[in-house]
Amino acid sequence: MAAVALAFAWRRLPRRAPWLAGVALVALLLDALLPAGRSSADFAALANARSAELQGRLAALAGDPRLHRLLYPGGGEAEPEAPFPLVAEGWRSLPFRVDTLVVVDEHGLPVAWAGTAARLPVHLRPLGERAVAAEPGIGSVWLWWRESVFESGRSLGAVLAGVEIPERGAGRVLGVWAGRAAVAAAHLEGWGPGLSPGPAPAMGFVVRPVRAAPWSAPGLAVLVAALVLVVGGPAWAVVAVAAAVVAGLPLLGWLPIGWWLVGGVAACALAVSDVPRGRLWRSAVAVGVGAAAWALAGAFDRLGIAGLPPSLVWPGAMRWALVAALAVLLRNAGKGRGAVPWPLGLASWLPLAVGVARADPFLLALGVAAVVLFGLTGRGLLLPALAAAGIVMGAGDAARRTGLVATSEATLARL
Repeated sequence: MAAVALAFAWRRLPRRAPWLAGVALVALLLDALLPAGRSSADFAALANARSAELQGRLAALAGDPRLHRLLYPGGGEAEPEAPFPLVAEGWRSLPFRVDTLVVVDEHGLPVAWAGTAARLPVHLRPLGERAVAAEPGIGSVWLWWRESVFESGRSLGAVLAGVEIPERGAGRVLGVWAGRAAVAAAHLEGWGPGLSPGPAPAMGFVVRPVRAAPWSAPGLAVLVAALVLVVGGPAWAVVAVAAAVVAGLPLLGWLPIGWWLVGGVAACALAVSDVPRGRLWRSAVAVGVGAAAWALAGAFDRLGIAGLPPSLVWPGAMRWALVAALAVLLRNAGKGRGAVPWPLGLASWLPLAVGVARADPFLLALGVAAVVLFGLTGRGLLLPALAAAGIVMGAGDAARRTGLVATSEATLARL
C-alpha cells in the first residue's frame, strides 16, 4: 500500500517524498525485524529460561549472609524494619519485574516484603524445597517461585516471588515479549510447553494474535498512503482520506466510536458553509441544526456514549472535538443574518438554557434553532462554543435519563 501510494504521487512530492519514503521504510523494517507474534513453543522456551534466571537470583538472595543474620533466631535487639531495605534491594535486582517478593521466617510467617502486591500463595506452602507453582485466581493466574534459606543445614525460612498474569493475556510476561501484535496468556490444563509443575497444576503459555496497534507496520503503511493522498493528491482525495479515517479507525478499535459523531457534525459544518444566504435557506438550516441537536441524545444512547464526563477539567479528546465541530456548525449556520434587537437575541437563549437544565431534547432543538436565527452575533466562536457545550451536556443528560428509565422498566418486568 505504501509503495503504490509513493509511486502514484512521487512526482508531485519532490521535497516531501524522502520523508514519506522514510516512513514506509520504517514500516517495512518493523514488519521484517519485529515478529508479529511468537509461537507458543518459542515463548514457553524463553519463559523457562527467564524463570530459571529468576530462580538463580532468588537462590543468591537466600544465600546472602545479611539475610541469614536477620533470620537467625539468636539473641539481640529486635529490629522489625531491618529486613525491608534488603528485600527491596533484592526486588530491584531481579531479572524482570515481579508483583511481590516475600521473605518468611522458620515458622512461615512473613518478615518483609516488596513489590506492588503484598500477598502469599494460597496452595503453595511458604516453607519447603525449591519449587515453581501456578495458582488460579480471579481473572488472573499467579505464578510462584520458592527458594529455601538454610544455615548449616537448618531451615531459617524461605524467599517467595510471585507474578500475576491476566487471563486475557499481556504483551510481556516474565520479561518475554509476545510480539507487536500478540499477547501471551497462561493456561492450567497441564499440557503443552510450560514451566515445571508444582503443587498446583502445571502451567503453559498460549500466544494469541491481537489487532495491530496504530504504530505497527500496517498502521504506518496506511499513514503513508494517507499522507501521500493529502499532500500530493487532489482535493477529493483529501476528503476521501478524512472520511476513511473517521469511519475506519473506530471500526479498528483505535478510536472511540463517538468520533463518528464528530465526523458527521464536521461534514455538516462544511456543507452549511456553502448554503445560500436567503431568509428561507437560513430558516431551513436553523431547523436542520435544531433537528440534529434533538437527535444527538438518541445517538448518545444508541452508541453508548456518555455525554457528561466524569471530570469537567478534562472531558476527553472526543468531547472536545465534538464541541468544536458543533461550534463551527452553529457559527456557519448563523452567518448572513441581519441585525437583531438585543432583547430578542437575549431571549433566544432562554429555550436552550431551559432545555439544558431539564435535559429535554425538544427544548434543546427549539433553543438551538432560536439561537441560530437570533442569538449569534458576529463571526466569533465564543457564543457558538457556549451553545455547543450546552447541547452536549443536555443531550448527554437526556441520554442518561433514558437509559435509567429503560433499565428500571426492564428490572420491573422481571419481578
